[in-house]
Amino acid sequence: MAKQPAKTWGFSSLPAELRLQILANTHLGPPPTGGYDSRFGTLQVRDGRIVPRHQLPLGPWDDPPSWTKCSSPKSHGTHQPQCQCRIIPTQLFTVSRQTSTEALEVFYTNLHLDLDPSSSVPFLRSLSPQNIRRLRRLTFTITPAQVEGWCNGAVASGYDAAMLESQVANPYWDGGAVKPPGDDGLYRRTWREVMALLAAHADLPRLALTVDMSGATWVYIEDTLMWDDPPDEIRPMFRFIYDMYIDVATALCELRGLGQLVVELSVFEQMKPWLEREVLGRESPEPEFEGEHERRHWEEVWKQPRWYQVAPSWHDGERRLEGSNYRPK
Repeated sequence: MAKQPAKTWGFSSLPAELRLQILANTHLGPPPTGGYDSRFGTLQVRDGRIVPRHQLPLGPWDDPPSWTKCSSPKSHGTHQPQCQCRIIPTQLFTVSRQTSTEALEVFYTNLHLDLDPSSSVPFLRSLSPQNIRRLRRLTFTITPAQVEGWCNGAVASGYDAAMLESQVANPYWDGGAVKPPGDDGLYRRTWREVMALLAAHADLPRLALTVDMSGATWVYIEDTLMWDDPPDEIRPMFRFIYDMYIDVATALCELRGLGQLVVELSVFEQMKPWLEREVLGRESPEPEFEGEHERRHWEEVWKQPRWYQVAPSWHDGERRLEGSNYRPK
Protein backbone atom coordinates (compact mmCIF):
# COMPACT_ATOMS: atom_id res chain seq x y z
CA MET A 1 0.00 0.00 0.00
CA ALA A 2 1.33 3.37 -0.97
CA LYS A 3 2.12 5.59 1.97
CA GLN A 4 -0.32 8.45 2.33
CA PRO A 5 1.35 11.86 2.17
CA ALA A 6 1.46 13.72 5.45
CA LYS A 7 -1.27 16.28 5.79
CA THR A 8 0.11 19.79 5.49
CA TRP A 9 -1.29 23.21 6.13
CA GLY A 10 -1.81 25.27 2.98
CA PHE A 11 -1.05 28.97 2.81
CA SER A 12 -4.75 29.78 2.67
CA SER A 13 -5.25 27.97 5.98
CA LEU A 14 -3.03 30.42 7.85
CA PRO A 15 -4.63 33.27 9.82
CA ALA A 16 -5.36 36.29 7.63
CA GLU A 17 -3.04 38.57 9.61
CA LEU A 18 -0.14 36.16 9.14
CA ARG A 19 -0.87 35.78 5.42
CA LEU A 20 -0.72 39.55 4.97
CA GLN A 21 2.57 39.73 6.87
CA ILE A 22 4.07 37.00 4.69
CA LEU A 23 2.87 38.68 1.49
CA ALA A 24 4.36 41.99 2.61
CA ASN A 25 7.76 40.46 3.30
CA THR A 26 8.17 37.78 0.63
CA HIS A 27 9.35 37.90 -2.98
CA LEU A 28 9.06 35.04 -5.44
CA GLY A 29 12.29 33.78 -6.91
CA PRO A 30 15.20 31.47 -6.11
CA PRO A 31 17.05 32.06 -2.80
CA PRO A 32 20.38 33.09 -4.39
CA THR A 33 18.71 36.24 -5.71
CA GLY A 34 17.53 37.30 -2.26
CA GLY A 35 13.99 36.40 -3.20
CA TYR A 36 14.01 38.32 -6.48
CA ASP A 37 14.24 37.08 -10.05
CA SER A 38 14.12 39.54 -12.94
CA ARG A 39 12.14 37.01 -15.00
CA PHE A 40 9.25 37.40 -12.58
CA GLY A 41 6.93 40.31 -13.25
CA THR A 42 6.42 42.60 -10.28
CA LEU A 43 4.61 45.71 -9.24
CA GLN A 44 6.93 47.98 -7.31
CA VAL A 45 6.47 51.24 -5.45
CA ARG A 46 9.99 52.62 -5.49
CA ASP A 47 10.54 55.87 -3.63
CA GLY A 48 6.92 56.80 -4.12
CA ARG A 49 6.54 55.82 -7.77
CA ILE A 50 4.86 52.78 -9.27
CA VAL A 51 7.47 51.00 -11.42
CA PRO A 52 6.04 48.08 -13.42
CA ARG A 53 8.25 45.61 -15.27
CA HIS A 54 11.48 46.82 -13.69
CA GLN A 55 14.60 44.76 -14.37
CA LEU A 56 16.75 45.07 -11.26
CA PRO A 57 16.26 46.60 -7.84
CA LEU A 58 18.40 49.61 -7.01
CA GLY A 59 21.59 48.99 -5.04
CA PRO A 60 23.38 48.82 -2.77
CA TRP A 61 23.32 45.06 -2.21
CA ASP A 62 26.72 43.40 -2.14
CA ASP A 63 25.38 39.92 -1.58
CA PRO A 64 22.10 38.24 -0.64
CA PRO A 65 22.54 38.68 3.15
CA SER A 66 22.55 42.47 2.67
CA TRP A 67 18.98 42.26 1.37
CA THR A 68 17.80 42.65 4.96
CA LYS A 69 20.00 45.69 5.56
CA CYS A 70 18.38 48.27 3.34
CA SER A 71 20.46 51.43 3.68
CA SER A 72 17.79 53.63 2.10
CA PRO A 73 14.30 52.73 3.30
CA LYS A 74 12.80 55.35 1.00
CA SER A 75 14.24 53.73 -2.11
CA HIS A 76 14.09 49.95 -1.73
CA GLY A 77 11.64 47.19 -0.96
CA THR A 78 12.79 45.04 1.95
CA HIS A 79 11.22 43.48 5.00
CA GLN A 80 12.64 46.08 7.35
CA PRO A 81 9.88 47.72 9.44
CA GLN A 82 10.83 51.21 8.25
CA CYS A 83 10.80 50.32 4.55
CA GLN A 84 8.60 52.68 2.56
CA CYS A 85 8.37 50.60 -0.60
CA ARG A 86 6.42 47.58 -1.76
CA ILE A 87 7.45 44.96 -4.33
CA ILE A 88 4.65 42.53 -5.13
CA PRO A 89 4.90 39.60 -7.57
CA THR A 90 2.11 39.87 -10.13
CA GLN A 91 1.63 36.10 -9.90
CA LEU A 92 -0.04 36.65 -6.55
CA PHE A 93 -2.94 38.33 -8.30
CA THR A 94 -3.74 35.17 -10.28
CA VAL A 95 -3.53 32.46 -7.61
CA SER A 96 -6.98 32.91 -6.17
CA ARG A 97 -9.50 35.58 -5.34
CA GLN A 98 -8.40 35.53 -1.71
CA THR A 99 -4.71 35.92 -2.58
CA SER A 100 -5.46 38.67 -5.08
CA THR A 101 -7.46 40.57 -2.48
CA GLU A 102 -4.72 40.25 0.11
CA ALA A 103 -1.97 41.20 -2.36
CA LEU A 104 -3.91 44.39 -3.14
CA GLU A 105 -4.23 45.09 0.56
CA VAL A 106 -0.46 44.88 0.94
CA PHE A 107 0.04 47.07 -2.13
CA TYR A 108 -2.19 49.82 -0.77
CA THR A 109 -0.54 49.91 2.64
CA ASN A 110 2.17 52.31 1.45
CA LEU A 111 1.42 54.48 -1.57
CA HIS A 112 3.17 57.70 -2.58
CA LEU A 113 1.59 60.08 -5.10
CA ASP A 114 2.54 63.39 -6.65
CA LEU A 115 -0.34 65.83 -6.49
CA ASP A 116 -1.16 66.06 -10.19
CA PRO A 117 -4.27 67.99 -11.31
CA SER A 118 -4.56 65.83 -14.42
CA SER A 119 -4.33 62.45 -12.71
CA SER A 120 -4.68 62.50 -8.90
CA VAL A 121 -8.47 62.83 -8.78
CA PRO A 122 -9.13 60.44 -11.72
CA PHE A 123 -6.77 57.89 -10.16
CA LEU A 124 -8.54 57.95 -6.80
CA ARG A 125 -11.93 57.86 -8.50
CA SER A 126 -10.83 54.81 -10.46
CA LEU A 127 -10.30 52.94 -7.20
CA SER A 128 -13.27 51.20 -5.67
CA PRO A 129 -14.35 52.50 -2.25
CA GLN A 130 -13.16 49.14 -0.89
CA ASN A 131 -9.63 49.74 -2.19
CA ILE A 132 -9.56 53.31 -0.89
CA ARG A 133 -10.43 51.88 2.52
CA ARG A 134 -7.34 49.67 2.22
CA LEU A 135 -5.05 52.71 2.18
CA ARG A 136 -2.92 52.73 5.31
CA ARG A 137 0.01 55.03 4.52
CA LEU A 138 -0.34 57.69 1.84
CA THR A 139 2.13 60.41 0.87
CA PHE A 140 1.44 63.42 -1.33
CA THR A 141 4.34 65.44 -2.75
CA ILE A 142 3.82 69.09 -3.71
CA THR A 143 5.89 70.58 -6.57
CA PRO A 144 7.52 74.04 -6.90
CA ALA A 145 5.10 74.93 -9.70
CA GLN A 146 2.16 74.19 -7.42
CA VAL A 147 3.62 76.42 -4.69
CA GLU A 148 3.73 79.27 -7.19
CA GLY A 149 0.24 78.61 -8.51
CA TRP A 150 -1.51 77.74 -5.25
CA CYS A 151 -2.58 81.16 -3.94
CA ASN A 152 -1.56 84.58 -5.23
CA GLY A 153 1.93 83.61 -6.31
CA ALA A 154 5.43 84.69 -5.34
CA VAL A 155 5.52 88.07 -7.08
CA ALA A 156 2.41 89.23 -5.22
CA SER A 157 4.36 88.71 -1.97
CA GLY A 158 7.28 90.81 -3.18
CA TYR A 159 9.41 88.04 -4.70
CA ASP A 160 11.50 89.41 -7.54
CA ALA A 161 9.96 88.43 -10.88
CA ALA A 162 13.33 88.07 -12.65
CA MET A 163 14.68 85.84 -9.87
CA LEU A 164 11.52 83.77 -9.95
CA GLU A 165 11.93 83.13 -13.67
CA SER A 166 15.68 82.43 -13.69
CA GLN A 167 16.17 80.60 -10.37
CA VAL A 168 12.91 78.71 -10.00
CA ALA A 169 10.63 78.72 -13.05
CA ASN A 170 13.21 77.81 -15.70
CA PRO A 171 14.87 74.95 -13.74
CA TYR A 172 11.68 73.46 -12.30
CA TRP A 173 8.92 73.85 -14.88
CA ASP A 174 10.60 75.24 -18.03
CA GLY A 175 9.58 78.80 -17.25
CA GLY A 176 6.43 80.81 -17.75
CA ALA A 177 3.16 80.94 -15.90
CA VAL A 178 1.87 77.89 -14.04
CA LYS A 179 -1.81 78.82 -13.76
CA PRO A 180 -4.08 77.86 -16.64
CA PRO A 181 -5.77 80.91 -18.17
CA GLY A 182 -8.98 81.68 -16.32
CA ASP A 183 -8.44 78.98 -13.70
CA ASP A 184 -6.44 80.40 -10.81
CA GLY A 185 -7.85 77.84 -8.41
CA LEU A 186 -6.76 74.65 -10.20
CA TYR A 187 -4.35 73.35 -7.55
CA ARG A 188 -6.49 74.37 -4.59
CA ARG A 189 -9.56 72.76 -6.16
CA THR A 190 -7.67 69.55 -6.98
CA TRP A 191 -6.43 69.29 -3.39
CA ARG A 192 -9.94 69.75 -2.02
CA GLU A 193 -11.34 67.10 -4.36
CA VAL A 194 -8.65 64.65 -3.22
CA MET A 195 -9.46 65.39 0.43
CA ALA A 196 -13.20 64.95 -0.25
CA LEU A 197 -12.60 61.50 -1.78
CA LEU A 198 -10.50 60.42 1.18
CA ALA A 199 -13.01 61.82 3.67
CA ALA A 200 -15.83 59.92 1.97
CA HIS A 201 -14.18 56.53 1.50
CA ALA A 202 -10.90 56.10 3.46
CA ASP A 203 -10.66 54.31 6.78
CA LEU A 204 -9.41 57.52 8.38
CA PRO A 205 -8.53 56.25 11.88
CA ARG A 206 -6.18 53.68 10.26
CA LEU A 207 -4.72 56.08 7.68
CA ALA A 208 -1.32 57.75 8.13
CA LEU A 209 -0.95 60.71 5.77
CA THR A 210 2.20 62.62 4.83
CA VAL A 211 2.16 65.89 2.91
CA ASP A 212 5.66 66.72 1.70
CA MET A 213 6.12 70.41 0.90
CA SER A 214 9.78 70.63 1.90
CA GLY A 215 11.56 70.38 -1.44
CA ALA A 216 8.95 72.44 -3.24
CA THR A 217 9.36 75.45 -0.95
CA TRP A 218 13.11 75.23 -0.40
CA VAL A 219 13.87 76.15 -4.02
CA TYR A 220 12.37 79.58 -3.41
CA ILE A 221 14.44 80.41 -0.37
CA GLU A 222 17.89 78.94 -0.91
CA ASP A 223 19.29 81.90 -2.88
CA THR A 224 18.17 84.40 -0.23
CA LEU A 225 20.33 82.69 2.40
CA MET A 226 23.33 84.54 0.92
CA TRP A 227 21.72 87.98 1.19
CA ASP A 228 22.86 90.54 3.74
CA ASP A 229 19.39 92.04 4.15
CA PRO A 230 17.83 91.84 7.64
CA PRO A 231 15.55 88.79 8.01
CA ASP A 232 12.56 90.99 8.85
CA GLU A 233 12.86 92.51 5.39
CA ILE A 234 13.23 89.18 3.58
CA ARG A 235 10.62 87.09 5.41
CA PRO A 236 7.50 88.86 4.00
CA MET A 237 8.59 87.79 0.49
CA PHE A 238 7.51 84.29 1.44
CA ARG A 239 3.96 85.11 2.48
CA PHE A 240 2.76 83.05 -0.50
CA ILE A 241 4.34 79.95 1.09
CA TYR A 242 2.60 80.65 4.39
CA ASP A 243 -0.72 81.14 2.60
CA MET A 244 -0.28 77.78 0.85
CA TYR A 245 0.38 76.03 4.18
CA ILE A 246 -2.83 77.51 5.59
CA ASP A 247 -4.86 76.45 2.58
CA VAL A 248 -3.43 72.92 2.47
CA ALA A 249 -4.10 72.41 6.19
CA THR A 250 -7.61 73.90 6.00
CA ALA A 251 -8.57 71.29 3.39
CA LEU A 252 -6.94 68.55 5.48
CA CYS A 253 -9.26 69.44 8.37
CA GLU A 254 -12.02 67.66 6.44
CA LEU A 255 -10.32 64.36 7.38
CA ARG A 256 -11.93 64.16 10.82
CA GLY A 257 -10.54 61.30 12.88
CA LEU A 258 -7.38 60.94 10.76
CA GLY A 259 -4.99 58.47 12.40
CA GLN A 260 -1.66 60.21 11.74
CA LEU A 261 -0.42 63.26 9.88
CA VAL A 262 3.09 64.44 9.04
CA VAL A 263 3.64 67.71 7.19
CA GLU A 264 7.18 68.08 5.87
CA LEU A 265 8.33 71.72 5.72
CA SER A 266 11.61 73.48 4.98
CA VAL A 267 10.36 77.08 5.35
CA PHE A 268 8.69 78.25 8.58
CA GLU A 269 9.35 74.81 10.07
CA GLN A 270 8.18 75.89 13.50
CA MET A 271 4.64 75.88 12.12
CA LYS A 272 4.71 72.09 11.75
CA PRO A 273 3.26 71.16 15.19
CA TRP A 274 0.54 73.81 14.89
CA LEU A 275 -0.55 72.67 11.43
CA GLU A 276 -0.67 69.01 12.46
CA ARG A 277 -2.60 69.83 15.64
CA GLU A 278 -5.23 71.82 13.74
CA VAL A 279 -5.91 68.83 11.49
CA LEU A 280 -5.63 65.98 13.98
CA GLY A 281 -7.27 67.77 16.90
CA ARG A 282 -4.42 66.72 19.17
CA GLU A 283 -0.71 67.19 19.61
CA SER A 284 1.46 65.04 17.36
CA PRO A 285 3.88 62.64 19.06
CA GLU A 286 7.57 63.43 19.12
CA PRO A 287 9.00 62.91 15.62
CA GLU A 288 10.99 59.77 14.89
CA PHE A 289 14.38 60.27 13.30
CA GLU A 290 16.12 57.98 10.82
CA GLY A 291 19.55 59.22 11.87
CA GLU A 292 21.51 61.62 14.02
CA HIS A 293 21.52 64.29 11.31
CA GLU A 294 17.71 64.49 11.34
CA ARG A 295 17.69 64.67 15.13
CA ARG A 296 20.24 67.51 15.20
CA HIS A 297 18.29 69.41 12.57
CA TRP A 298 15.05 69.20 14.54
CA GLU A 299 16.81 70.37 17.72
CA GLU A 300 18.25 73.29 15.76
CA VAL A 301 14.78 74.32 14.59
CA TRP A 302 13.68 74.82 18.20
CA LYS A 303 16.89 75.77 20.02
CA GLN A 304 18.89 77.76 17.48
CA PRO A 305 16.56 78.40 14.54
CA ARG A 306 17.61 80.30 11.47
CA TRP A 307 15.38 83.12 10.34
CA TYR A 308 13.53 81.08 7.71
CA GLN A 309 12.72 78.29 10.18
CA VAL A 310 10.89 80.53 12.65
CA ALA A 311 7.12 80.94 12.34
CA PRO A 312 6.54 84.36 10.74
CA SER A 313 5.56 87.33 12.90
CA TRP A 314 2.12 87.58 11.28
CA HIS A 315 1.21 84.03 12.32
CA ASP A 316 -1.13 83.78 15.31
CA GLY A 317 -0.63 80.53 17.19
CA GLU A 318 -4.01 80.97 18.89
CA ARG A 319 -5.79 81.09 15.55
CA ARG A 320 -8.11 78.26 14.60
CA LEU A 321 -8.34 77.20 10.97
CA GLU A 322 -11.73 77.00 9.33
CA GLY A 323 -13.00 73.52 10.19
CA SER A 324 -10.22 73.02 12.77
CA ASN A 325 -10.46 69.76 14.69
CA TYR A 326 -8.56 71.15 17.67
CA ARG A 327 -10.55 72.09 20.75
CA PRO A 328 -8.39 73.74 23.43
CA LYS A 329 -9.12 72.53 26.94
